[in-house]
Amino acid sequence: MLFLCVLSPVFYIYFKYSSQYERRDGVLYQDVIPRNAEPLRKAGARFSRKSLYVPDGMQKKREMNFLWFESFSKERASETYPLVVVLHGSTGYSYAADYLSEYDITQQYPAYILVPMAPAYTSWSGRSLFSWAPPELPHVVSLINALSERYPIDKKRIYVIGCSMGGYGVFYAAKEYSDIFAAGVSISGAWDEEDAKNMRGLPLYIMAGKRDKAVPYERTAKMAEAIAGYGGDVQFSAFNMGHNCPSSHYYTRAVWRWMFSKTLNE
Repeated sequence: MLFLCVLSPVFYIYFKYSSQYERRDGVLYQDVIPRNAEPLRKAGARFSRKSLYVPDGMQKKREMNFLWFESFSKERASETYPLVVVLHGSTGYSYAADYLSEYDITQQYPAYILVPMAPAYTSWSGRSLFSWAPPELPHVVSLINALSERYPIDKKRIYVIGCSMGGYGVFYAAKEYSDIFAAGVSISGAWDEEDAKNMRGLPLYIMAGKRDKAVPYERTAKMAEAIAGYGGDVQFSAFNMGHNCPSSHYYTRAVWRWMFSKTLNE
């Protein structure tokens, strides 16, 4: 009886959420249900809500919902600009986009800002409670390719930043897509140290709170040390706080100066 009591919540979660998936060739794909209808707290009015259909890797099309911001005047729209991809956390909030779209930052660092919206019960890296969900980042890369055909994006200056689930996504980007991104900023994220060698190709600014319990600080710090040990370009900063993605400590001019200075080495 105790065994059934323990397992019943697990089965409830599985059947509740797996019912929103469609099985194709042995892989579960989810309906496109946004995790959070308002991923920006302060800057929502500055962004346009858009969607595009991109290849899903199975000769089908997948709808990608996202927010889009052009932080420069229309008179300069013919020039090429960097693209910053902001990966939200599990709550759906994209705090970096709020800071990047502030007027004084846009004047110093004009760029396109992309905020993709992951469906509920998925993650950018495929690492979450709902482990049957495939990673969302490959769809984001397809979206970047589609947007590059529509806008004059500087393909040598595409950056990725995220906190918590988004921070994991940045590590995944370092592992799989160092040929796409010029630099990544991972906040309160972590990964397996055995993959560190495969992440050395992407310059990373890694940050964490020393009292973080959601993503243990030690895991983040060891990951930064491991990548640097393989010769990776790593900056590491730690702050005396817990798991605090909205904190302004993570979104400073020093971070932006470091990020925008990086260019993809082809």
